[in-house]
Amino acid sequence: MIINKTFKNHEDLDINNRILVALPKPGKPKEPPQNLRHVTLLNSIRKVLSTIALTRIRPAVENYISCSQSGFRPNRSTSDVVWAHRWISAKVLNYAEIEIDITGIDMSAAFDTIDRKQLLQRLTNLITEDEKRIIQFLLSNTTLNVKISGANTEEPFLTNIGTPQGDSPSPVLFIIYLEQALKNVRSTLDSPSNTTEAHLPNEIVYADDIDFIGNQPVNVKKIEETLKVHKLKVNVDKTEHTSVRKYSEEWKTPRKVGSLLGSKEDIEHRKHL
Repeated sequence: MIINKTFKNHEDLDINNRILVALPKPGKPKEPPQNLRHVTLLNSIRKVLSTIALTRIRPAVENYISCSQSGFRPNRSTSDVVWAHRWISAKVLNYAEIEIDITGIDMSAAFDTIDRKQLLQRLTNLITEDEKRIIQFLLSNTTLNVKISGANTEEPFLTNIGTPQGDSPSPVLFIIYLEQALKNVRSTLDSPSNTTEAHLPNEIVYADDIDFIGNQPVNVKKIEETLKVHKLKVNVDKTEHTSVRKYSEEWKTPRKVGSLLGSKEDIEHRKHL
């Protein structure tokens, strides 16, 4: 009733001011800022409204997002990513003629850089007008108030980029935003023929962690330029190329694939507790 009345009368619920608390990471020195974990505290009404928004947009989101995305979706998890890589490894180990290249893309502070206006534009044809209105309300005029122990800090500052930390729909809004960017990326890349013939995925995605699968390394520069249009930044230093070949051992050690996925050595090298 309170929320409906607010929207009907164009009233302000005063729920867009969030409290930012910095907590030291366990086992790390307290002084360096990079050793702090930021936690955002929300009031109860904002939590309720956020949950309502997520529940209402979920069906439309599931129809829109590519099946390659496993992050922040019902009945999907990192297990899907692991098993996709295991499937690739198993194919390569069983068929010498199959050679796969995996390009792992890492993005810098992806959740904090998205353009909210672009996001709302993408939602226009995806969700109902009422649902979009709720999302727009949650994204508008958001402020943060930093809480410091022993200090009175009642000086909130405006935050107008990125998805608001702590909100239930924020991760889902991010994958909606990323999906459109990936659609543009796909249109710039050559079709990876080997993966289609071998019944392998063209990409494996979990949130902002993206692996492009093909018969040759993808053009990272093209990807970087395309994502930049969407205010998403590729961390080139953490981009990783992995060539998966039956008679090669190098692919079994990289961080992106790693763990000797799909091979008997994986079992033999595990530490049994």
